[in-house]
Amino acid sequence: MARRTRPAQRRRKQIASLPVRFTDAEIIAERWKPPFPNDQGYYAEPGAVLAGGRPDSKMPTELPCGKGIVIYSSWADWVANCAGFQGPNAGFNAITQTALANAIKAANRIKCVGECEKFVVELWRGWSCGPEQKGFIACGAVEVLVRCGVGGLPDIEL
Repeated sequence: MARRTRPAQRRRKQIASLPVRFTDAEIIAERWKPPFPNDQGYYAEPGAVLAGGRPDSKMPTELPCGKGIVIYSSWADWVANCAGFQGPNAGFNAITQTALANAIKAANRIKCVGECEKFVVELWRGWSCGPEQKGFIACGAVEVLVRCGVGGLPDIEL
């Protein structure tokens, strides 16, 4: 006699908050500005990339006086709709704020070697939101400049 098995329970669909690694690394490797329909500030070629909150191998732990690095940080997440994530006035949305928080956390791990101060300045941010197959995904990125200098923000070599 065949043994009866219980039917598989149906699981409710859950939309989890996960870091989404989109093609930032490929875009940046080709020296293109990421294709965000909305952005603010001045995009610079990054020296290190934090895709989805994870640093790449180029993230330094120390910088000598007179040097700096541009950190590019991206984040993406599923959202219920694009309200507050689209348009020229939506630059301070939750996604770009998460990307900025990750960039600042990475910048805080960098130490300046020598008799100098560390300065962290946001250079650029970009964001977008659009429909995907199973909902909406909001993407955002920021760039921060970490500089080690003496007495203000002198012109330094990156």
